[in-house]
Amino acid sequence: MGTLPVWGQFENSANEQQNLIGISPICDIKLTTKKPLPRVYPPIDDNSLGAYLKRKRLNKGWTRLRASIHLEVSKDTYRNWEWNWFTPDLMHKKKLIDFIGINYWDDGSNSLANRCSLYRIEHCLTQQELANIMNIEKTTIRRIENAKENVSKEIEGKIELYLQIKSKKLIKNYNY
Repeated sequence: MGTLPVWGQFENSANEQQNLIGISPICDIKLTTKKPLPRVYPPIDDNSLGAYLKRKRLNKGWTRLRASIHLEVSKDTYRNWEWNWFTPDLMHKKKLIDFIGINYWDDGSNSLANRCSLYRIEHCLTQQELANIMNIEKTTIRRIENAKENVSKEIEGKIELYLQIKSKKLIKNYNY
């Protein structure tokens, strides 16, 4: 069998016409399907910050730009958080907690590390600022928040007492 003719050129041979019809690009087939949702939600078992942000944004029907304006950050910054490329700095964590409706950074424990970190987020304090208030080194705050074992019991007690006193004052202020 020879080469197939170019479209529009028909040979007299019935065999050649059959081959030409068999590979014709003209079809009478109609494919139908439901249009996929434009919003692709993260998997339910994904508990990353990015997944929480994306779910909340999509539930509100917002674009990334709208979410970034609401959180007062650039669109690229918001995208980096949603894609888990970067973690937000301290000054944005409180806004994110309000936005997603849960405290993503609360591990549920009553550990000193968790309470210290949550206190800093709540009051928008850097490690250095909290260290200055308590008259201790910044590295001590970092070691406590990272649950390092080489923090003296005296310093742990000082921080524990400070956090308890501040927590009780906050509770009294909320209980009218």
